[in-house]
Amino acid sequence: MNIKKGYKKIPYAVLKTYKGSEFDGIRYEQLLPYAQPTDGDAFRVVLGDFVTTTDGTGIVHIAPSFGADDFKVAKQNGIGSLTLVDRQGKLRMM
Repeated sequence: MNIKKGYKKIPYAVLKTYKGSEFDGIRYEQLLPYAQPTDGDAFRVVLGDFVTTTDGTGIVHIAPSFGADDFKVAKQNGIGSLTLVDRQGKLRMM
């Protein structure tokens, strides 16, 4: 494929479409596996009503320790939190 440098319209093909609900509960591999949450499950897809396709892809990362909506959907789905930054903003390893 010959694509010019800086050209923003990269060709693609849609192979299949899915409803968001079809991803509910799917597990995925943790990117940085050196720490695990101790207060619940993690690393699986959950649904939340605060995510929309009008603001992006409709797929977002949640951080239960850092936002009210994220905390709420995590609690509803038994997702644990993983906080690797202390109150001084320093990275701490668990």
